[in-house]
Amino acid sequence: LVVWRGEAKLFATLVSCTHLTMLSRRCFVDAMPSARERVPDAKGIRNPFSCNVPRGLPNRLPSTYKFSSNEWRRYATSSSEADAQFARLEGARLSQQRSTDLLARLLESPDPTEVARQHVERLNEEFFMTGSAYLTLARKDGNVDVAARLERALNAAWAVKNSTLRPELQLLNNLVRAETEAERKQLYTSGGSDLLSTLVMNDRWFITALGRMAADVERQPPNPGKAQLMSRLRAIQRETEALERQATRLYQKGEGGGRQ
Repeated sequence: LVVWRGEAKLFATLVSCTHLTMLSRRCFVDAMPSARERVPDAKGIRNPFSCNVPRGLPNRLPSTYKFSSNEWRRYATSSSEADAQFARLEGARLSQQRSTDLLARLLESPDPTEVARQHVERLNEEFFMTGSAYLTLARKDGNVDVAARLERALNAAWAVKNSTLRPELQLLNNLVRAETEAERKQLYTSGGSDLLSTLVMNDRWFITALGRMAADVERQPPNPGKAQLMSRLRAIQRETEALERQATRLYQKGEGGGRQ
């Protein structure tokens, strides 16, 4: 369960932030914890798009929080609560700053994939949420060039992070990215016996994780991309369960032939 909650939560974040699973061009980030909920005070965070980019991109991440660090202390009911609130606020600010700095390096580099490899341990949920927030702002403001650069950087980071996940989640990522049934069939065919092994390894971890992922998405509030993602996840469930049953029958048939 710990492994599922860690890796699969990151998987869901990758899916939503990079727009690789959605037929719509809209961001699926609204179905996930948003940056404005996760970063209480984003003021003062450096804008990674300050040089040679179209005008109009806001100079900070969106925030619904109106309290500064000092105001948190004023409104807290006790000194210990104030200290805890301030520590959380400062931790979120520093984490946001690190994520923004890494995003800036990816944008500035001619080889963002190599930069992502060098900092793979920092490609976490916070990083992808930060990138998604900036991408959402760029698209809303019509900054096509900035949005394209962000997508390139996030796609490179996504590919590097995906390669470090367990095989079952790598397979799930690839299947969800496939936009059509024909593309998924191509993955099933090219995967061959290795793909079938991935479906059943570790006590059918893939099947269990896929079911939990579908349940998690189903519990999300309504949003423009939810129905499409749910439809795709259910199709993957049907297809992979059918493949698993087919593989089981072939295995049992082979076992029976060997005993004769």
